[in-house]
Amino acid sequence: MITHPSSSEDRPACPSVTRQSSVARSSTWSPPAAASPTQVAADLDISELTIYVWQCQRLIDTGQPPGMTSTDHAELVAARRRIAELEVEVEIRRRAAELLKEVVAPKDATGDRGDGLVRLPVQLACRVLGVAESGYYEWRGRSPSARDLRHVWLTDVIRKVHADSFGV
Repeated sequence: MITHPSSSEDRPACPSVTRQSSVARSSTWSPPAAASPTQVAADLDISELTIYVWQCQRLIDTGQPPGMTSTDHAELVAARRRIAELEVEVEIRRRAAELLKEVVAPKDATGDRGDGLVRLPVQLACRVLGVAESGYYEWRGRSPSARDLRHVWLTDVIRKVHADSFGV
Protein backbone atom coordinates (compact mmCIF):
# COMPACT_ATOMS: atom_id res chain seq x y z
CA MET A 1 0.00 0.00 0.00
CA ILE A 2 1.35 3.42 -0.92
CA THR A 3 0.71 6.13 1.64
CA HIS A 4 1.61 9.77 1.95
CA PRO A 5 4.47 10.55 4.35
CA SER A 6 2.45 13.12 6.32
CA SER A 7 -0.52 11.98 8.37
CA SER A 8 -4.05 12.53 7.12
CA GLU A 9 -4.83 14.54 10.29
CA ASP A 10 -2.50 17.32 9.12
CA ARG A 11 -4.13 17.56 5.70
CA PRO A 12 -7.59 18.84 4.79
CA ALA A 13 -9.93 16.68 2.74
CA CYS A 14 -9.77 17.14 -1.03
CA PRO A 15 -12.72 18.96 -2.58
CA SER A 16 -15.00 16.95 -4.85
CA VAL A 17 -13.82 18.93 -7.90
CA THR A 18 -10.27 17.71 -7.24
CA ARG A 19 -11.56 14.17 -6.94
CA GLN A 20 -13.50 14.37 -10.19
CA SER A 21 -10.68 15.90 -12.20
CA SER A 22 -8.06 13.49 -10.83
CA VAL A 23 -10.24 10.47 -11.61
CA ALA A 24 -10.85 11.77 -15.13
CA ARG A 25 -7.10 12.33 -15.67
CA SER A 26 -6.02 8.95 -14.36
CA SER A 27 -8.89 6.74 -15.40
CA THR A 28 -7.82 3.62 -17.23
CA TRP A 29 -11.18 3.79 -18.98
CA SER A 30 -10.41 7.22 -20.51
CA PRO A 31 -8.68 7.88 -23.84
CA PRO A 32 -5.06 6.69 -24.16
CA ALA A 33 -3.79 10.20 -23.35
CA ALA A 34 -4.84 9.76 -19.72
CA ALA A 35 -2.14 10.15 -17.08
CA SER A 36 -1.24 7.21 -14.88
CA PRO A 37 -2.67 7.12 -11.36
CA THR A 38 0.90 7.33 -10.05
CA GLN A 39 1.53 10.57 -11.98
CA VAL A 40 -1.77 12.14 -10.89
CA ALA A 41 -1.11 11.18 -7.27
CA ALA A 42 2.34 12.76 -7.44
CA ASP A 43 0.94 15.93 -9.06
CA LEU A 44 -1.73 16.32 -6.36
CA ASP A 45 0.56 15.20 -3.51
CA ILE A 46 -1.81 12.42 -2.43
CA SER A 47 -1.45 8.65 -2.28
CA GLU A 48 -1.96 6.42 -5.29
CA LEU A 49 -4.40 4.37 -3.24
CA THR A 50 -6.61 7.45 -2.87
CA ILE A 51 -6.83 7.77 -6.65
CA TYR A 52 -7.75 4.09 -6.89
CA VAL A 53 -10.49 4.44 -4.25
CA TRP A 54 -11.90 7.48 -6.05
CA GLN A 55 -11.95 5.58 -9.35
CA CYS A 56 -13.80 2.66 -7.76
CA GLN A 57 -16.34 5.02 -6.16
CA ARG A 58 -16.94 6.73 -9.51
CA LEU A 59 -17.76 3.35 -11.05
CA ILE A 60 -20.14 2.52 -8.19
CA ASP A 61 -21.82 5.94 -8.56
CA THR A 62 -22.41 5.25 -12.27
CA GLY A 63 -23.97 1.88 -11.43
CA GLN A 64 -21.35 -0.38 -13.00
CA PRO A 65 -20.46 -2.61 -10.00
CA PRO A 66 -22.83 -2.97 -7.03
CA GLY A 67 -22.07 -0.91 -3.96
CA MET A 68 -23.08 2.11 -1.90
CA THR A 69 -23.24 5.29 -3.95
CA SER A 70 -21.89 8.58 -2.65
CA THR A 71 -25.42 9.92 -2.26
CA ASP A 72 -26.49 6.89 -0.23
CA HIS A 73 -23.38 7.23 1.90
CA ALA A 74 -24.10 10.91 2.61
CA GLU A 75 -27.67 10.06 3.62
CA LEU A 76 -26.43 7.25 5.86
CA VAL A 77 -23.93 9.57 7.57
CA ALA A 78 -26.67 12.16 8.16
CA ALA A 79 -29.01 9.49 9.55
CA ARG A 80 -26.33 8.16 11.90
CA ARG A 81 -25.59 11.69 13.10
CA ARG A 82 -29.31 12.30 13.80
CA ILE A 83 -29.61 8.97 15.62
CA ALA A 84 -26.65 9.90 17.82
CA GLU A 85 -28.29 13.26 18.65
CA LEU A 86 -31.56 11.52 19.54
CA GLU A 87 -29.74 8.97 21.71
CA VAL A 88 -28.10 11.80 23.65
CA GLU A 89 -31.48 13.46 24.10
CA VAL A 90 -33.04 10.22 25.35
CA GLU A 91 -30.15 9.71 27.77
CA ILE A 92 -30.59 13.24 29.16
CA ARG A 93 -34.28 12.61 29.71
CA ARG A 94 -33.57 9.23 31.30
CA ARG A 95 -31.07 10.79 33.72
CA ALA A 96 -33.49 13.58 34.60
CA ALA A 97 -36.24 11.02 35.32
CA GLU A 98 -33.89 9.00 37.52
CA LEU A 99 -32.83 12.13 39.38
CA LEU A 100 -36.44 13.10 40.00
CA LYS A 101 -37.34 9.60 41.23
CA GLU A 102 -34.51 9.65 43.76
CA VAL A 103 -35.33 13.06 45.17
CA VAL A 104 -39.12 12.95 45.30
CA ALA A 105 -40.80 9.85 46.70
CA PRO A 106 -44.10 8.92 44.96
CA LYS A 107 -46.21 9.58 48.09
CA ASP A 108 -44.58 12.95 48.63
CA ALA A 109 -44.79 13.95 44.98
CA THR A 110 -48.37 15.17 45.19
CA GLY A 111 -49.01 18.26 47.24
CA ASP A 112 -51.81 19.05 49.64
CA ARG A 113 -54.00 20.33 46.85
CA GLY A 114 -55.35 16.91 45.84
CA ASP A 115 -55.06 17.67 42.12
CA GLY A 116 -52.52 14.86 41.47
CA LEU A 117 -49.88 17.20 40.06
CA VAL A 118 -46.25 16.54 40.88
CA ARG A 119 -44.70 19.18 43.14
CA LEU A 120 -40.94 19.54 42.99
CA PRO A 121 -38.62 21.80 44.93
CA VAL A 122 -37.90 24.92 42.87
CA GLN A 123 -34.14 24.45 43.19
CA LEU A 124 -34.31 20.90 41.80
CA ALA A 125 -36.67 21.78 38.95
CA CYS A 126 -34.51 24.76 37.91
CA ARG A 127 -31.33 22.66 38.03
CA VAL A 128 -32.86 19.87 35.90
CA LEU A 129 -34.28 22.35 33.37
CA GLY A 130 -31.09 24.40 33.30
CA VAL A 131 -32.66 27.74 34.26
CA ALA A 132 -31.83 30.20 37.01
CA GLU A 133 -34.08 30.33 40.06
CA SER A 134 -34.25 34.11 39.78
CA GLY A 135 -35.59 33.74 36.23
CA TYR A 136 -38.24 31.32 37.46
CA TYR A 137 -39.42 33.69 40.19
CA GLU A 138 -39.42 36.61 37.76
CA TRP A 139 -41.51 34.58 35.29
CA ARG A 140 -43.92 33.50 38.04
CA GLY A 141 -44.58 37.10 39.05
CA ARG A 142 -45.38 38.33 35.53
CA SER A 143 -48.91 38.99 34.36
CA PRO A 144 -50.09 36.89 31.40
CA SER A 145 -49.05 38.15 27.98
CA ALA A 146 -51.50 38.94 25.20
CA ARG A 147 -50.45 35.69 23.49
CA ASP A 148 -51.18 33.68 26.66
CA LEU A 149 -54.61 35.30 27.01
CA ARG A 150 -55.41 34.59 23.35
CA HIS A 151 -54.26 30.98 23.78
CA VAL A 152 -56.59 30.49 26.78
CA TRP A 153 -59.50 32.05 24.88
CA LEU A 154 -58.82 29.94 21.78
CA THR A 155 -58.58 26.75 23.86
CA ASP A 156 -62.00 27.49 25.37
CA VAL A 157 -63.48 28.10 21.90
CA ILE A 158 -62.02 24.81 20.59
CA ARG A 159 -63.38 22.87 23.59
CA LYS A 160 -66.84 24.40 23.07
CA VAL A 161 -66.88 23.57 19.34
CA HIS A 162 -65.69 20.04 20.12
CA ALA A 163 -68.41 19.57 22.74
CA ASP A 164 -71.08 21.04 20.42
CA SER A 165 -70.10 18.56 17.70
CA PHE A 166 -70.54 15.65 20.12
CA GLY A 167 -66.80 15.01 20.36
CA VAL A 168 -66.18 14.68 16.64
